[in-house]
Amino acid sequence: WFHPLKEDLDAFIEQSQKNVYGVTKVKLYKGNITIVERNRPDSSLFYPEIRSIKAEGFDQRWCANAAKVRGLPFEILAKRNRKVKGK
Repeated sequence: WFHPLKEDLDAFIEQSQKNVYGVTKVKLYKGNITIVERNRPDSSLFYPEIRSIKAEGFDQRWCANAAKVRGLPFEILAKRNRKVKGK
């Protein structure tokens, strides 16, 4: 919430969601999310075969390096802030 990128991400999400339509009902329970009902037009990009990281259509190995790269700016920002504060 306090990262300088947050405002840019908010603007990106707002713009990217202008063409999103349909209704999805989900069940949230103990850290899990289950799609209960989905009403959407035929032009949807939803593919049930890859909706879960447990599915065969999703290779979990893709996540490890992506998470490291995505976290790097936050690590650098934290180091800079510690240096500025003299810690």
